[in-house]
Amino acid sequence: MYNLISANLNLIKTNKLDFIKWCSLNKLTHFLLPVLDRSGYIKPPYNFSVCERNKLPNLNDPVINFFDCVDKRIEHIYNLHKHNNKKLVLAYSGGIDSTTILAGLVKHIPMNILKDILIVAASPESILENSELYDKYILSNFELASAHNIIDSKYNILLGDPGTGNFRGDYKLKNFNRIQHYVIQKSSKHYGLNLTSFKEYNWWFFFNYKWQAIDPRWVFRSKPLPKEFWFNQFVVFFNTPYFQSWSIHEGRHQKSVKDIQKQYIQDIFKLDHLEKKGKYFSASRLFRGQAIHDAITSDYQPVKIDDWELYYNPNNSYIDFV
Repeated sequence: MYNLISANLNLIKTNKLDFIKWCSLNKLTHFLLPVLDRSGYIKPPYNFSVCERNKLPNLNDPVINFFDCVDKRIEHIYNLHKHNNKKLVLAYSGGIDSTTILAGLVKHIPMNILKDILIVAASPESILENSELYDKYILSNFELASAHNIIDSKYNILLGDPGTGNFRGDYKLKNFNRIQHYVIQKSSKHYGLNLTSFKEYNWWFFFNYKWQAIDPRWVFRSKPLPKEFWFNQFVVFFNTPYFQSWSIHEGRHQKSVKDIQKQYIQDIFKLDHLEKKGKYFSASRLFRGQAIHDAITSDYQPVKIDDWELYYNPNNSYIDFV
């Protein structure tokens, strides 16, 4: 049997009350993906697991500042290109996260080399999102591609979304019911964090539960590809232990992670466009028209599920709330 890490919950038809309770937590994320406790304390009513690359970091891991995290990730990306000789494709939404990646690439890779190895994939919404940067910098320097169907094993795909929302949730959690409060409180204490404020509860929900959705959400909308592509060539920029460690020790106390990213971007591009940019649903538009699969396995393969009851887990923490 497959080991599932994610699924389209709308396809699971059941009258089991523990599953319904579990979905009450999932609805807070606005995702079709299961919300799993990365600390390992809360057991879901279906047999899903957190992928190894999305596990929580060790609390004792060294912490580096945000700028150094970006620089370290860019170094990894450049080394990846030199290792497999595949071009880099930046899924550019025009938002703060994908622009941070672009700024890091410009900072660390000589422009005469970067022009030859970087493709910028954008949608019309991406261009509108940050038109000044697009017109003055991207259009004149880089090969362009339609964002539709760019996920392919012949490229190294760079994706910044979702980024800042996982470091510090912008969505305000309201009206916690008993199960939601229990899950968030218990999982944080199990991991070793004692959350004391509503702000910290909000951060932990996004950080612990939403973070694991950053890879599968794109696998859902793409054709089946070898697991080696998803693990080695598909780079979700902020999904590293050192970015997570920064979030735990520094990011959750910041008023805005976006302000830190803006400073990084402005130091490189010297543009004041960031306060003027629009707000379009540009990230989701990058993969418009793609089909959503039933579920994703632990080796990142989309599968069709005929009988969801085969994945039911009666030994779960939610049974206590039925």
